[in-house]
Amino acid sequence: MCFATTIVLLSIFILIVYVYSRLNRSNHTEKLPGIKPQWVFGNLYNTGIVSGRVTLPEAITELKEKYGDVFSFWFGPYYSIVLSRIDHVQHVLADRHTYDIAETT
Repeated sequence: MCFATTIVLLSIFILIVYVYSRLNRSNHTEKLPGIKPQWVFGNLYNTGIVSGRVTLPEAITELKEKYGDVFSFWFGPYYSIVLSRIDHVQHVLADRHTYDIAETT
């Protein structure tokens, strides 16, 4: 009885984590171009970083050529926005209040 209860609770927990992560990713993936992420590895597996086929800088360069100067990238479960031009970076850093970015010291 205890084993069956543990399996059911574990299954419910895994399902909740899976649904939450899918909903969280779907909010981000529609706004910027980029590769659709996988559940655990994000874009690390799709680009060949996990398998060692390419390095991270090579993968970012390939994505820049494909998607342009601004695109999204998932480092595992972490969402990142890649800005390739200095004027884009200056705009984001100059307008911290618009993008809700903390002050740096």
